[in-house]
Amino acid sequence: MLEEKKQIIPEKKNSDHVLKYLWSMGPWLVVLILLGGSIMLGLGIARKKNRIKEEKLAAYKENRPPVNVVVQEVQPTEVVDRINLPATIAPLEDLTVLAEVTGPIISISVREGDMVQRGEVLARIDPRDYKNRLNQIQAAYELAQLDFKRISRLARTDAASQAQLDAIQARLKETTSSLAAAKLDLERCTITAPISGFINKRFAKPGLLVSRSDPLFQILDTSRVKVEVGVPESDVQAINNLEEAEIIVEALNNMTVKGKKVFLSRQPETFARVYNLKLEVENPENLLRPGMFARVNLVKERFADSFSVPLYSVITNNDEHYLYIVNDDTAHYRKVKLGVLEGWMVQVVEGLRPRERVVVIGQRELEEGQAVNIIRTIRDPEELLR
Repeated sequence: MLEEKKQIIPEKKNSDHVLKYLWSMGPWLVVLILLGGSIMLGLGIARKKNRIKEEKLAAYKENRPPVNVVVQEVQPTEVVDRINLPATIAPLEDLTVLAEVTGPIISISVREGDMVQRGEVLARIDPRDYKNRLNQIQAAYELAQLDFKRISRLARTDAASQAQLDAIQARLKETTSSLAAAKLDLERCTITAPISGFINKRFAKPGLLVSRSDPLFQILDTSRVKVEVGVPESDVQAINNLEEAEIIVEALNNMTVKGKKVFLSRQPETFARVYNLKLEVENPENLLRPGMFARVNLVKERFADSFSVPLYSVITNNDEHYLYIVNDDTAHYRKVKLGVLEGWMVQVVEGLRPRERVVVIGQRELEEGQAVNIIRTIRDPEELLR
């Protein structure tokens, strides 16, 4: 009997512990239940809000009036990959005329800015000393000729030795050379233009005593000019076979001329790793002046039958590019792949077909499936600038 009581007492104690534990956990269970209910209620409310929002958005889209847009009907065209680089204009010939004899200048027949032709007299150096020298050498030359004839006759009869004949021949050759040099010096007293062009600078002055190699005039030939441009290392290979280029001179109201390639350096000429390209341009009216700045368009590659659209019509999202295409008065969002940029137009490599209509104005207000009202259709975006 006592053993049974001992067994009942521990069981009662255990049940009391369980009841106490449950009683202590009761508030937490209530909190968990309330929290779970709140979460379920919040999720239900959020779902309901989303559903209401979607319904409102669908109703808004359905009742939203069409957006006015301008579209471009794309057609295959040539797209040119080109680079635009700064350049400078230089004269085709820049020549400094130097004095070839020594003496005072006695006359000058041109001024700075004058146009001269090749061979035209520019100035004269006092020739009197050179005339006197020429006369002396002329006399010595004539005497050597007479001596040569006399010794030659004597040598045929053995009255003169071969040594005497050789000596007079040598003296005749010497005086002949001296005579030619004296005539040349006398000719050089008259300064003539070696090329046709403008007198850009006149260093000579009347009465100025000049020596050999002193500068007298600077002549610029601008009937043709050189356009020099530095081509970056990365673009040299692309223009290696270039034959001509378009040149734009901003100082002359953006005048555009064609330049013919004459030289592309084989190695860079500066630490910037640029290669010197020289273009030759006809300049019959002398409008292009040395020292002017210009821009040169160098064509790297041409793409026939390509599509291009204004750059501003492209929508970029996460490094991907999209256009809005209009079909049946509805705008559709389409992913495209872009190519080269030509001015404010960009090549579309993938994603377009001929005669498709691309939204070029109004695309920022569109959404997928949005109804549109086409107020203008263009084929060339240049029409928008007119």
